[in-house]
Amino acid sequence: MLPKYAGKKTSAVSGVDGVTGATYSSKAVKANVEAAVKYYKAHK
Repeated sequence: MLPKYAGKKTSAVSGVDGVTGATYSSKAVKANVEAAVKYYKAHK
């Protein structure tokens, strides 16, 4: 799953659409990715 996101800019996170029929809530996944990006930027 992750290799298709290699090289993407972190600003592209907000442009992610939802996934129909996903096991995890699309909103929860998006929120966690945004939190990870925020953490990375603060601790790199």
